[in-house]
Amino acid sequence: MSRIIVPLLTTLLLFAFFGTLHANDVKIDNISLTGQNTSEGYVYVQFDLSWENSWRVTDGPGNWDAAWVFVKYRTEGSSTWRHARLYASGHSAGSGTPALVQTGLIHENLPYNPSSNPGMGAFFYRSGAGSGEFSITGAQLRWNYASNGINNTDVVAVQVFAIEKIFIPEGSFYLGDGQTGGYQFYEGNTPGSPFLVTSAGAIEVGQNAGELFYNRGSGSAEEFIHDQVGPIPASFPNGYAGFYIMKHPVTQQQMVDFLNTLTTTQANTIFREGLWDTHLQFNQHNRNMMEFNNGFYETQAPLVPIHYITMEDPHAYASWSSTRVMTELEFEKAARGPMFPEVGEFAWGNNSIAVDQYSFENIGQADERVSGNYQENVGNAYHPQTTNSIDTHGSVGPTRVGIFATS
Repeated sequence: MSRIIVPLLTTLLLFAFFGTLHANDVKIDNISLTGQNTSEGYVYVQFDLSWENSWRVTDGPGNWDAAWVFVKYRTEGSSTWRHARLYASGHSAGSGTPALVQTGLIHENLPYNPSSNPGMGAFFYRSGAGSGEFSITGAQLRWNYASNGINNTDVVAVQVFAIEKIFIPEGSFYLGDGQTGGYQFYEGNTPGSPFLVTSAGAIEVGQNAGELFYNRGSGSAEEFIHDQVGPIPASFPNGYAGFYIMKHPVTQQQMVDFLNTLTTTQANTIFREGLWDTHLQFNQHNRNMMEFNNGFYETQAPLVPIHYITMEDPHAYASWSSTRVMTELEFEKAARGPMFPEVGEFAWGNNSIAVDQYSFENIGQADERVSGNYQENVGNAYHPQTTNSIDTHGSVGPTRVGIFATS
């Protein structure tokens, strides 16, 4: 997840740019603008990109992690940050870790169009199998600034953002974990029988064999048959096709970066006084450390996930970063993969979970970690049985993103 620190503005020819951007794990350094083509109205946004714990697996269906990189700009005299439109091709992965660059269009299944279907960012990921640090220098994104309505003589400020992602490959998977209570997926009229998704096409909904049934309440299936809505159309992301998800929850620093590129009206809609100020009063309640100082949003807990949000806030962040919120079906695919479900399983594939209370060290630092009672061969997660005071003020709240990646 990106943790962006905005340094002083630097000028270069007709443009200006922000020099070094750091993230929770992703780092973007040495930003510059180069190769301006005034006749065609494009320029290359150049930067170095790196992150730790990268991988690409080519066995079986294969998967990899990636960085979703996108560019924001504002013209001189304007306080409004806008999304840079990229070409579909002409980018470069630079030198270092052998890598590929894949442009993300607004409509991924339609041809590139500079106005109606431009590139909104790009995925950078390993071109072959491997693991360890990902590091490239001189990466370039080809920015079609003319399509953004920018003139050759305009002065603009540029920021580059990165979010760690994971690619979930195409393939069949099951919905439902074999339980029979309310709020469950299963096939037809057979409670507890997982439903197999076999294509990206429409999914029939009902109680017949081969149809998906979802119980929207705690009563019997028959009580809630009237709540069924279907079919699920082919246009809905049902998880079969390949897709990317964020590697970590949105951090407080990512939310700060987001808010600092919005207009005052937009930011006030999300950073609500009644919720953040009056209720929390910035007293580090449950590790919430976001506040507004001297015209800028900031946080003293940059690596801690954002919380106390509404259902609308993730959609706003996704829109800003030119992504979208994953669907419930995609979540099950990402967690389970092609495996057959285990009854009552958690997202790591079994129903075993740590029960002893953790202790922590380096609290509040980039390497905040579990120092005691990390339990091998079971799922480690922060929940009521493992919860402990996590900061110096005795608050219980979320831990650093990625804290359970290693022991």
